[in-house]
Amino acid sequence: MDVSIKAEHLAAELAAAHRVADRRTTIPILGNVLLRAAGDRLYLTASDLNITLATSCPATVRAEGSAAVSLNSLHEYVRLLDPTADASLAVSARNECSVVCGTAKGRFQGDNPYTYPEVKGMPEQADASVPAEALASGIRQTLIAVATDTGTMEAYGSALLLVSGERVRIVATDGNRLAMFRQRLEGDASEGEAKCLIARKALINIEKMLESVAHSDAGKERVKIAIDKNRVFFRAGSRTLSARVTLARFPDYERVLPKDKEETLLIGTADLRRMFKRVSKFAPTDSTAVQFVLEDGKLRLKARDVAAGEGREERSVEHEGSPPSVGFSAKYILQFLDVCDSEQVSVSISDAKSVAELGTRSDIRRLRYIVVPIQA
Repeated sequence: MDVSIKAEHLAAELAAAHRVADRRTTIPILGNVLLRAAGDRLYLTASDLNITLATSCPATVRAEGSAAVSLNSLHEYVRLLDPTADASLAVSARNECSVVCGTAKGRFQGDNPYTYPEVKGMPEQADASVPAEALASGIRQTLIAVATDTGTMEAYGSALLLVSGERVRIVATDGNRLAMFRQRLEGDASEGEAKCLIARKALINIEKMLESVAHSDAGKERVKIAIDKNRVFFRAGSRTLSARVTLARFPDYERVLPKDKEETLLIGTADLRRMFKRVSKFAPTDSTAVQFVLEDGKLRLKARDVAAGEGREERSVEHEGSPPSVGFSAKYILQFLDVCDSEQVSVSISDAKSVAELGTRSDIRRLRYIVVPIQA
């Protein structure tokens, strides 16, 4: 194999591959990136068996071929090269990979590429498709409710993806809170349906894969989704990510969604975030509890810790009803406010023992965040 390629293009694809690979793997070959030069592109594959990324970038191919090279070593080296320069990659018959870029010369001992695990390709027929921006936003806003430590509930470490006709929905819960993103696709309706549970690491990599297009003019680019047995595939541009589907049963989330709630408060997102951040400095370290009180046309936040002291905030607000004093985890509230993309959020509370709901809503997009109150 012998190719010439822009260093910045190679660095970008290696960075994407680096996020997928498990650097602590006990299977040595999976510590490599599989390189294949063919036609006018360089193809890269990285996998930890649960997640696989297949991507490519333009290249001048002088000799076709394959190589398996240490992903961590190659990634760390290429990211230090001049991004505007051309880099040459050449692989010898003994699987030695040399990289030359200007005056920089590196050589890496590779492995036999034919020992790399076979990677299953995406089915030709996609089951569904959604705009990249919608999928990226939905993952980012619900990821906060995906558990990092699942314990005995494997489903808590995954999010439920539902695509059907004119709607995409993503739901996640860790048992203490629930986040649900829903968007109408309107003119961008999906031609098919998809339903599956996706694990946390895969969600993070899907969002990263979409990052380059989701916030640009290409944000309406379609992400094709296909499910084949126990794997789900996502294709956007030249990248295809596949992940093992979580087979656990997802909780019946609709049972915990408040049915008869009364909107008690509408407040600016940035204002509420600043209030919670200041008061949370005085919250107990174990519960991070902040007391939330609505009375006399005012919102009052307060927190007290024996060692730290006491913090209070007060704002005049418009609200209906007279809900009791309720304690929230400041950590949970702040995580929601950090991913909220609306200028205002609504807060609905019925009583101190019921779940509370924070949310945003536009004509086509809705985000619901259900939190279990705690005693401050």
